[in-house]
Amino acid sequence: MKINQKGFTLIEVLIATLILAVSIISVNAAFKQFATYKQKMDKYKNIYVTTLSLKDMIESKNLKDNMQDKGTMNGLEYSYKVKLVNKMRNHSLEETEGNTGNFEIYLYKIHLTVGNREYNFFKTQYIKLNEFGGTL
Repeated sequence: MKINQKGFTLIEVLIATLILAVSIISVNAAFKQFATYKQKMDKYKNIYVTTLSLKDMIESKNLKDNMQDKGTMNGLEYSYKVKLVNKMRNHSLEETEGNTGNFEIYLYKIHLTVGNREYNFFKTQYIKLNEFGGTL
């Protein structure tokens, strides 16, 4: 009598199922890892963009000693404090091009906190003086 062997054995089906299950688990783990990585990158991108935006906003202001502010931008809490580091009076710029005359030069240190991260940067401001030493 001949035995008909056209189908798969139980062992072959179990091995194929095991290979398929391992493949699905591996792909699922890779997608979860990618999603976690993307979330972290989006978070750091948000912090980076917010910090640069705040830095530009602060630098565009007319700074004063002990100036401070706080608020929320892009869902992140921020605060900053400005400290006058140095001031030079009646500093004369004698250039052939550009600004000439007497200036007051202020050097400020800005302490910026965005989320839980702290940053420090410096900003220089020039104020042109009139010929009698007063500001224009």
